[in-house]
Amino acid sequence: MPGRLLELHVENFRSLRDVTVPLGPLTVLVGPNGAGKSNVLKVFDFLADIIRSDLQPALDARGGFDEVAFWGGTKPPTTMRVHLKATWTTNSTLNAPDEYGLTIRRRSLRTKPNDERPAYYTLSREESFAFKRRQGRGRRITISGEEARILDVRAGESRDSGSFGIRRLSSGLSTLPRLGPADGGDEVTRVADRLSSFRVFDVDVAAARQPTRLRGARFASSRRTPRTWPPS
Repeated sequence: MPGRLLELHVENFRSLRDVTVPLGPLTVLVGPNGAGKSNVLKVFDFLADIIRSDLQPALDARGGFDEVAFWGGTKPPTTMRVHLKATWTTNSTLNAPDEYGLTIRRRSLRTKPNDERPAYYTLSREESFAFKRRQGRGRRITISGEEARILDVRAGESRDSGSFGIRRLSSGLSTLPRLGPADGGDEVTRVADRLSSFRVFDVDVAAARQPTRLRGARFASSRRTPRTWPPS
């Protein structure tokens, strides 16, 4: 079965408050302007940018957490989540898909209720990878703070296979492909390669509707060939 995306779940990303999008071999998003269609695509653009540059630079390039997080409502969100299901790795299936999850949290560091100084914030992230391996086994990698843990999963039970340090705001998508095959590096690489290959093209509809003027040699050539004459 060719590998593909199966599902996207997003919380508090731009105009997407809490959205789950099932994905088929061909998915068409239809809706009025402002419904969030473009922001679904921007999720993939964001993930691809994380892989190429890491989490903090990807946020900074978009104006920071406040510009990326949900724009609606009266109270700014403090958490943003993205979760994917796919069949990209060798042993994944529709019933046992690859899964990737990213949670970004913003926490205020103001401690005194009457403190008049501007509030400042700190960011943290949590990530999880889940892959199907052979003979009923699975592999899960979790990242929280400055620690990444590798878990072997079999028959519903998890066994700790080790841990290692990671920078506080580094993403597993950008760093874990360096892991060895026994620790899940091949599977993470597969997911990262697929996500980083995504490209989002925005069509300027207003510009596309403008008439195009034929000039110079192109215009002269069109006049010599009646079938290419522009309509009067």
